[in-house]
Amino acid sequence: PESSPTGPATETEAEGQAPKEAEKVSEEPGSGPLTTTTTTRSALQFPAPAASKFRPEDIQGAFKWLDTESKAQSVIDAAARVGADPLALAALIDYESAHTGSTSKKNPKSTARGLLQFTKSKGRPAIADWMEAQGIPPILYTDEQMAAMSFEEQMELMVVPYLEQTMKQRGAKALDTNQKLFMAVRLPSAMFIDPD
Repeated sequence: PESSPTGPATETEAEGQAPKEAEKVSEEPGSGPLTTTTTTRSALQFPAPAASKFRPEDIQGAFKWLDTESKAQSVIDAAARVGADPLALAALIDYESAHTGSTSKKNPKSTARGLLQFTKSKGRPAIADWMEAQGIPPILYTDEQMAAMSFEEQMELMVVPYLEQTMKQRGAKALDTNQKLFMAVRLPSAMFIDPD
């Protein structure tokens, strides 16, 4: 696979739960921000995550970029969706985005971009596969669309679908260990390999 600023690029496939109603989403390559008949976020609205022992104030400030309650809550919600520890998910985002938490952070040596360094060849198609499985018109997000997303939008529209698709493809019920979580992004085929 290609390389992210800190190593091999994201490699995946993912799944998720169907939203109650998908809205019509249109996108033309290179046309700039995504347009929808209403809003993109509601097209992929997720059900409320399971109760978590974490509150935004528990993780806010753990990393320089994790500086708002809204960002902290989006990490907690995403972690609950995939059965991960919120601090481990925040650490993964920190690592993959070269300690920036930026939705537009680009690897200068590859097509990897965003919070989990989604590549054009594997990461973004995995999200489109997840969308298609949910009955949502698939989108291959462009660099411009990704850069225009807020942190919270990229968590909801890309991070969760990507991780859920990887879980589905690899038969994981949850990303409940650091190995499963990090390998889901770094090298999915190693999610269940005994590290010893």
